[in-house]
Amino acid sequence: FTIGVRAARATSRNAYEDAVFADNPVVVFPMDESSGNIVDLITGKIGTANGTPTYSVTGPVGGLTGISFDNIADFFSATDHADFDLGEGPFTIEFWLRRDLDNGNHAGIVRKGTNAYAVNIRQSSDKVAYGKQGVTHITEASTAIPVDTTWRHFAITRSGTGAGNSLIYTNATEGHTGISEATSLADTATAFEIGKDDSTLDGDIAY
Repeated sequence: FTIGVRAARATSRNAYEDAVFADNPVVVFPMDESSGNIVDLITGKIGTANGTPTYSVTGPVGGLTGISFDNIADFFSATDHADFDLGEGPFTIEFWLRRDLDNGNHAGIVRKGTNAYAVNIRQSSDKVAYGKQGVTHITEASTAIPVDTTWRHFAITRSGTGAGNSLIYTNATEGHTGISEATSLADTATAFEIGKDDSTLDGDIAY
């Protein structure tokens, strides 16, 4: 999971990782730990494990692994930090996702508390969507995510506030449907969470 606009890693494992770090990200949780908490590669922020996630699942790209969430209690929580606040400026949030179950609720991917941003699989459409937590969705991907064994790469970008400034890329192809595109986002003092929303994710995340 990567957030920001994207410091160099001592060794790279593939061209995808090279591309991520070339953009000088603000936060990178590689989701490649084998147990316990997850660690941000940029400044060492800690994501505390909750529940019993499954580690070291086969990842989407050679050399990468992911973490599996169980739709019951698995998620990671990081203490509030300015790096997690997106404000009204441009940003990119990107991640690899593989869906294991349709649980009938908004399945969480990342969120930063009420009135801040949230990314989830939207209950009514089965599409990756982003919006203002507890208020409204802003936009969603054009295509629903099936329950299968396929990893898909998502990048959510915003160039500023207002209609037309929020885009969602699925496997490098842009496609989105605007919902409430003029909605502004707040910075909060709330923890940053991966894998949690109305329900926890039943699926796998890699960065």
